[in-house]
Amino acid sequence: MTRLLATGRDGTIGRHLSRNVKALDLDLLRFSEFKEDLGNCTIIHLAARVGVEEVRRSPQISRAVNVDGTLQLAEKAIHDGCNRFIFISTCHVYASKKDPLRETDLVSPINEYAQQKYEAEVALLNLFTLCSSKLAIFRVFSILGLNTNANTLGGAVNRIIHGDEHLKIKYSSDERDFLTPEQAAFAIESLSQQVNLSDRILNVCTGKSISVDKGVQKLVSQEDIDLLKSRLLPGNSQNPVIVGNKEKLSQYLDLKSQFIE
Repeated sequence: MTRLLATGRDGTIGRHLSRNVKALDLDLLRFSEFKEDLGNCTIIHLAARVGVEEVRRSPQISRAVNVDGTLQLAEKAIHDGCNRFIFISTCHVYASKKDPLRETDLVSPINEYAQQKYEAEVALLNLFTLCSSKLAIFRVFSILGLNTNANTLGGAVNRIIHGDEHLKIKYSSDERDFLTPEQAAFAIESLSQQVNLSDRILNVCTGKSISVDKGVQKLVSQEDIDLLKSRLLPGNSQNPVIVGNKEKLSQYLDLKSQFIE
């Protein structure tokens, strides 16, 4: 039986994978120390330096993890004879567009984090040229949950609820295609085991958008909604709408938004 292994197993999404997915314990900044055999397995590569601010603070370290480390892991996976390599990318690689984004749409990363993810995508597609059926790239859309990284939207909400008196959330009029961390983990694990997975690049999305302020209100209690109202600043960013087209995804599974009734 093919082993299911995941990097970033204790991260925002990885912690919600089932027990069938074993942690691939490695330090991408010290990859030369990693000796585990990767034959006869499916690798779900979640580990990354995530978020615009974190990448901006440490761009070289982030690149070493998000691009160089990813390629080193992929090269070893190919050498050892892995069955499939799943790279978890982001919807932020796409150029701004009001209509639902298709996998074939124009790519124009809006920040350094997205740029690094896209660079890794391109390099992986080249690396797997002779064994393209072993590679899949999942572009995951916006994650919203309270127990997430501090520099994410959910992390900011959590900080406000727990007493940060100065933090405000900008661009709350933006519309996003939100997934819970649990939904994302379920989708990624399910897709990774699809025998007939033929798409090299696949959106992981619900196909529905909701404004940031309304999404946040769905996430918290009424008491916390009252607290958050003055902290959610209206207005739009340079990407006012990010929603995915799930036509390809629907061939394998159907994700429904948990933020829209």
